Amino acid sequence: MALNVEEASFSHTNFTTHSKIKKSNKMVSFYHSWSFFCFFSMITLIFSRFINPTAAVYHGYAPSPWTLAHATFYGDESASATMGGACGYGNLITNGYGTDTAALSSTLFSDGYACGQCYQIKCVQSPWCYRGYTTVTATNLCPPNWSQDSNNGGWCNPPRTHFDMAKPAFMKIAQWKAGIVPVMYRTCISITLVQGNITNTLI
Repeated sequence: MALNVEEASFSHTNFTTHSKIKKSNKMVSFYHSWSFFCFFSMITLIFSRFINPTAAVYHGYAPSPWTLAHATFYGDESASATMGGACGYGNLITNGYGTDTAALSSTLFSDGYACGQCYQIKCVQSPWCYRGYTTVTATNLCPPNWSQDSNNGGWCNPPRTHFDMAKPAFMKIAQWKAGIVPVMYRTCISITLVQGNITNTLI
């Protein structure tokens, strides 16, 4: 049945209005989708920053590169001679440091700022070496011995970089009969727990 002029005009107006509403709804939907995408991207970016193990948990900390030094040991297998020390940690056994400790030459000791720092140390370039590395905590100062040559007894004389390790720690990287061995070392993160147990973790 044919529509009169008024009915046709009303139908066209209704169709046009409906089309505009659909178009408006699409734009609103697109705007909401785009807003959600931007919001989600921003949240993801922020969240990824905080779940990055080097950027968030350790605040950008990275282990130092392996560096050449030398190592000796002091005391005996009981490590009783390592108790006390310049860092003031007292009894290293009861306070949770154990026998994996070292006295540092003044170059490394840095007026005590290195106290509590942990180092990974491995023996290199010597037939006395064992494979692998051990982790030690700085608990003492190895003072200079100016009465002896830096290459013959004065191992901790500046500017030498030297570790005088507790004997049990030294024996993990080399045979104790070696006396002194070249080593490679790098710093790591040291976490001391409330109960006195100490855990050393490298990133």
